[in-house]
Amino acid sequence: MADNATDFVVLGIDVISYSLRPLSLQKQAQDTLDRLLARAVKDMKWKTQKPEWIDAGDGGYALFRGEEAKVVETLFAFQRLVDDDNASREEDAKLYLRYALHKDQILPWTGEFGKKYTGNALNNCARLLSGMSKKYKGQVVCSETIKSAISSFSQPAVVITRLADIEDKHGKKHPVYNLRRDPGLGVIPDASDQHPNPMERHQSM
Repeated sequence: MADNATDFVVLGIDVISYSLRPLSLQKQAQDTLDRLLARAVKDMKWKTQKPEWIDAGDGGYALFRGEEAKVVETLFAFQRLVDDDNASREEDAKLYLRYALHKDQILPWTGEFGKKYTGNALNNCARLLSGMSKKYKGQVVCSETIKSAISSFSQPAVVITRLADIEDKHGKKHPVYNLRRDPGLGVIPDASDQHPNPMERHQSM
């Protein structure tokens, strides 16, 4: 790998039905995401380890240089803040999100138009997001690298369910896992969205 490449935990965030909102509510969704994610990071005391953010309009990618358990805790704190914020809003102004987690090396560098990031960490996280079922609000999925790390956590406790693999445009299959933590984080996936082999669907805490 290139010099100065670093392991990042990538948290991909997708705003559900973003493009169907009028411009004012698109701006409001971006502002709410930005404000509440920053508050969750502050509450988790990342300090100088706060994530780098890559904006995608209808969401984006937060790049954390830190342990997977703390990223999951930060995501949990963020979702609680989103839920609290939604409780005070009319339905068309509520923020509903999907999440994907992946870990890999990224090479940050500076180009003519500012900060650049090279590595498949972002590509594979984007594949996870694009392959998610559109029928769930608040779903959290992760890659094999995150699943393997979570298996060694003592905290936070999460339920892991293997979903059907995602196949990319090159024909390569990527294992995908649903993450849930009660109360308040993730969803229970329908059997039709889980891995077709029942032996691969094992759930663990």
